[in-house]
Amino acid sequence: MSYSEAKLLYEYVKEFNCTDKELVWFFLKRGYNGISIVSHLTEDEYNLAKKHFLVPPPATKPAKPISKPEPLVSKPTEQISKPTLPNLNYREILKKFDAAAIEKSPIKYFDAVLNVTNEFLNILQDYETAQSETIAAFLKITLKLNVKYFDNPNLTPEENSLLAERQKFLAQRLELGTDEPKRKILLVKAQAENFFAELDAINGSDDSIRELAELQAEPRADFEFLVENLSRIILNAQRKVNFFAAHKDLVSKVVEAQAAWRDNYKVFKTSLREELSATCRNESIDVEIFDEWYEDWQQKRFTIEQRFLPLVKFAFDEHFQNAIYNTLESLQGYRDSVDKFYLHERKNIYQKFAFQVGGDLQEKFETENELYKLAEKLQRDLQTIIFSCDKTEEKIFLLKWSEPILNLPIDAISNFIHDKNLDAISEEVLTQFAAIKRQDFATYLSDNKTYGEAIQKRGQEYNALIFRMRKDLYKS
Repeated sequence: MSYSEAKLLYEYVKEFNCTDKELVWFFLKRGYNGISIVSHLTEDEYNLAKKHFLVPPPATKPAKPISKPEPLVSKPTEQISKPTLPNLNYREILKKFDAAAIEKSPIKYFDAVLNVTNEFLNILQDYETAQSETIAAFLKITLKLNVKYFDNPNLTPEENSLLAERQKFLAQRLELGTDEPKRKILLVKAQAENFFAELDAINGSDDSIRELAELQAEPRADFEFLVENLSRIILNAQRKVNFFAAHKDLVSKVVEAQAAWRDNYKVFKTSLREELSATCRNESIDVEIFDEWYEDWQQKRFTIEQRFLPLVKFAFDEHFQNAIYNTLESLQGYRDSVDKFYLHERKNIYQKFAFQVGGDLQEKFETENELYKLAEKLQRDLQTIIFSCDKTEEKIFLLKWSEPILNLPIDAISNFIHDKNLDAISEEVLTQFAAIKRQDFATYLSDNKTYGEAIQKRGQEYNALIFRMRKDLYKS
């Protein structure tokens, strides 16, 4: 391997046969402050690490032969048997054809297309028969995914689009039948049949030589490329079946979770909305204030809802299948705590400041401060999950995936200050507040304890700045 300006530090650990923590610590000990697992290495830094980690060990005298040690008894892990793909090698299929002759003659080309599409259709049929029980079991789980999604009148177009997109992705990603790959192969076969139909028509024409020349000159894909692509269509269909066979429990739980989250969001837009409205009426809180609260609640709820599908997509790409359950559970816990806050605690903050001068400003700061505590708890829950992941890619994904939620209270305060044009809050405080959002937690991914301390430090900085903002408002 060699140096690449585009690669990040953690991408070199395999080459250097070390951990990302060891590599970061190597540079920190040599005065390279601020370096992290997502830093870009210069060529000099790369060569320095290469010289250290790839130095050959000193030669040693051969040791006396020793008896082979007994194997260590490790904790048994759950093994998932993955069915192997059928032996489908498009190059083996190509050997049956004279590729050079096929490329020279349209007649030989399309005759070969008819033969190879028939062969692929037979392969698909045999595979479907062999996997009929797996496919049948799968259809029971995903039956509701194939039902057309109808827009809910209580949801906005953006909300309906999100729920429909989620169902569509799962329906397509988990489609196990061979109807779709068969359709694609039949479309290719139909083009070959159309060629021969056109050829027969030309043979009855008094201008057949010119028309044959035009037919011969029509563009067509290289036969080898065509066969490779048809093979890929079949392999993709087979991989879906194999994924389900290996991860049936994951698929089942994700499909159930998708339906539960969809129904829960519809309840949020109806029953929970009415519950908050009733609370406001009982407490003599104006409709305008209720509308403002529900709009805030809805923005946060929609942001939470947007996190569902990216997590599922990442898990379906064979990443942390076990961790997805804990992650969804943590996300659901955060979602439910936000609901509880708006239904039962929001009015208490309002009543605390309702009759104070400038109370609406203090009320907003205290509201977002309480919501920040909920986001901080989610971040600590995710910390446990992040450091249970083996791959740096998975850790970084969870960091980036959770950022929109963790930044919700910070964004809310920033937008509030901008909208209200609060000159009483100093530019210095606003600059420091913006810096909180820019903090990069990827820097701390090499150590669980350091990561936890960074979370705590961020919370302390957030609370201190909220206090200063509220103090500035009292003075004004």
